[in-house]
Amino acid sequence: MKFPSKLEELLPPAAVSKVLEVLSQPTLANTLRETLNKVGLKDAMPVAQVQDAWRQARGWFDSVLDRVLAQNQASPAAINASGHLFDMRWSSLPMDSVVVQALTAAAVNFQNQVQLEQFASRLACEAARAPAALFAVSTSAVLAALANSPAFRGGVVIARTDILRIPGSTDIRGVLAAGANRIIEVGAVNGVTEQEWQSSLTNNQQALVLVSPNSLDSSESRAQRVAAIARARAVHAPVMEIVFDVTRDTQLAEKMGLPLLSTLHATGIDLVIAPLDGLLAGPTGAVVTGSETLVNSVRSYLETQGGLTHGSILAGAAAALGGMSESNSETSPASTVQMLLTNEENLKERARRLAIQLNNTSRISLAEAIAREPRLGPSPWSRYRLPSHAVAITPRDQTAQQLSNDLNSGALGATVWNLIEQERVVLDLRFVEPADDHKLVETLHGAPQPTP
Repeated sequence: MKFPSKLEELLPPAAVSKVLEVLSQPTLANTLRETLNKVGLKDAMPVAQVQDAWRQARGWFDSVLDRVLAQNQASPAAINASGHLFDMRWSSLPMDSVVVQALTAAAVNFQNQVQLEQFASRLACEAARAPAALFAVSTSAVLAALANSPAFRGGVVIARTDILRIPGSTDIRGVLAAGANRIIEVGAVNGVTEQEWQSSLTNNQQALVLVSPNSLDSSESRAQRVAAIARARAVHAPVMEIVFDVTRDTQLAEKMGLPLLSTLHATGIDLVIAPLDGLLAGPTGAVVTGSETLVNSVRSYLETQGGLTHGSILAGAAAALGGMSESNSETSPASTVQMLLTNEENLKERARRLAIQLNNTSRISLAEAIAREPRLGPSPWSRYRLPSHAVAITPRDQTAQQLSNDLNSGALGATVWNLIEQERVVLDLRFVEPADDHKLVETLHGAPQPTP
């Protein structure tokens, strides 16, 4: 989250001045004075008092910010110049700034939990075009509900291609195997045949669980999904899908082939389990949407296990699904969607400019602008590639690994995640905000760290 460096970034002076100007008009000032008198406040100069409070607020905010920045020797956030959105353990997940704002607002303001749940559920139902929704503390909690539901005592059917273990997130086999219901694994690691679906998925007391993305390529995965849903429909078995790569942005779905939240139920899915801390760029947890019967069944289990989301996390989850628009100002942090949709020509021009500024400098022998097509992250994200541009750096007096270590540790100033390719340090700009380009230059020029 970006620290605002001035109070004006939170409350623009022009807006405040306009408000004070309006309040200063005789008619409004007299009305305001009369209103204050009626409630027992005998202040004869309300506008002047507001102006004085504004000045005090500015002074207080600036002094607090100065202390925070002075004590913070390292960069307040790492610059993700790796080209990957997700790292190996999901230890540094993207989160849209609108979600962070919702978390902050909920943490400092009283909110009625019932009203918040109703508001969040309405947003989720609208986003997914589903009758009912709930928010769970984790994908594993929802899986545990399915694995222990009396309605599915015939077993939980899942393809071996879909049994994933994402470090730091979800162990699908482990959670399902620990449940009261039998786990029925279908097919092999290279796919499931139609005959295997027919022999394994046989009645409506089973639950079919699909996972996206899985270990197959996109075309094979789509074909397997269609066959599995068709077989489930034939025996009236409910279909659940865990969609790690779901998005609510139409442009992003079209560009990358990602599942679109608003269309999943129309494809035959009865219950969608969408982790919020993926491409939805929300807080940890999952949103569950679908028929009222299935959602309420999951809710009953989660209520007894403490698996429902509350408080500020629920407010952040609602913001992730609410489709709130980001500011287009240059000082606003870019959303995850904006970074994924960044025009390649813009990235190319930025890489060219940075290469010129860094080439043949104190630490760098050679800096070149290069084109790349990195994966979005490790498996299962490896199927998604995005065209990007980067600066490839050949160090002058260090090995590429030494320079990379210095950048990753923040030893040169800002902490910069990077990759090593062909004995060069690669700074990919796909997930670097344009406002951070100067930090890359300062860091690689050896800008001194701030003193305590």
